[in-house]
Amino acid sequence: MRKILLAICFVLALSATASDFGRMFEDRTLRIDYVFAGNSAETEVSVEGITSFAGWAGRRINLDSLLVKGCANMNVYDKASGKLIYCQAFSTLFQEWQQTDGAAKSVMAYETPMLMPCPKAPVKVEITLRQPDGKYTPVFAHDVDPHDILVRRNDADRSAEYTYVMKNGDSSECIDLLFVPEGYTAEEMPEFLEHVRQSCEILFAHNGFAPYRDRFNVAAAMLPSQDSGVSVPREGVWKHTLLGAHFDTFYSERYLTTSNMKDLHRAIEGMPYEHIIILANTPVYGGGGIFNYYMLTTALHDNFPPVLVHEFGHSFAGLGDEYFYEDDISLAGYSAVTEPYEPNLTTLCDFATKWKSMLPAGTPVPTPDDLRGQYPLGVFEGGGYMFKGVYRPVFEDCRMKNNVAEGFCPVCEKAVADMIKYTVGE
Repeated sequence: MRKILLAICFVLALSATASDFGRMFEDRTLRIDYVFAGNSAETEVSVEGITSFAGWAGRRINLDSLLVKGCANMNVYDKASGKLIYCQAFSTLFQEWQQTDGAAKSVMAYETPMLMPCPKAPVKVEITLRQPDGKYTPVFAHDVDPHDILVRRNDADRSAEYTYVMKNGDSSECIDLLFVPEGYTAEEMPEFLEHVRQSCEILFAHNGFAPYRDRFNVAAAMLPSQDSGVSVPREGVWKHTLLGAHFDTFYSERYLTTSNMKDLHRAIEGMPYEHIIILANTPVYGGGGIFNYYMLTTALHDNFPPVLVHEFGHSFAGLGDEYFYEDDISLAGYSAVTEPYEPNLTTLCDFATKWKSMLPAGTPVPTPDDLRGQYPLGVFEGGGYMFKGVYRPVFEDCRMKNNVAEGFCPVCEKAVADMIKYTVGE
């Protein structure tokens, strides 16, 4: 009887949440095209334009809460009542640039579109940024009337421009992944579609994702580029591609990104997507993943399978890199007085909020490296690129640490599962 009552309560809770969505939002997407600009010390946010289009592929539950907070948050308040009705965590390429040496010497601007369900009534939208002490400070706020005549409305049917590789339900029931081709010509689109199919099998063969395969839809945007391949600035190679992606981001040879975010979102406007996976048509190793922003990887390199899963760990679940460099003892982007937002990294400032409850009784914190055989799950120093001051859950065997690990460590596996449940329910 108790199990039946709990099940009824759970169904009623979900129904109430679904009712909240239907009361406050339309089944449409509102995209706000922000521009983040500044230097290492200052950030300014402005709005370039607002678009709405049919269908909402994001979450319809837990609308006013965040599982992982990211480097920035978008908070949406009902204008009439002041109630928080939707929020989303994200990180950006701009915030990564702010950590580079160049940000201390110059000012840059980055396109940063954000998606939200289209409200039925006017709202106030607030952007907050994470500070070194872990608190989030408002940096920009503006009112949005979804019925304003200057909100560009697009109701075009895009169904002929994408194809499902895996579909398990409606967007209201599943998490929609959209694969976007970069540097595939019209003649190479069959190859892209095959790479998407391979990606689907790779991703859902891994722990964390495998048990929840039926919670996902996977589609491929069939959008060709003029040129084959991607740009390599250090070699003087510039291609005419869909997204203008290039290696040498921040002068890092392997960092392959696109900063043309408005081009990206306009290209897939009206297609079903919550998470974006960009496949680049090149055999050169590289890519990147940014939480609730996008992930990009090269589809022709031998390490394509492990890199795909690693980068999606970043963009989907907000996981941090568990590798480090022995000559780097600074905290760099991590503060010594607060916890990282990534669920698989800790500075031990508030370890109780991380994987402390998962540790076997008696596990030493921190866990000495020479006891790794005795404590497969522990608190090992080194992570987030830092040799000292940042800790990871396992000594070696995790996909967020290296490309030879078979899968995620228990902490990362749980973080992925938690994000799936947070988005579409148990």
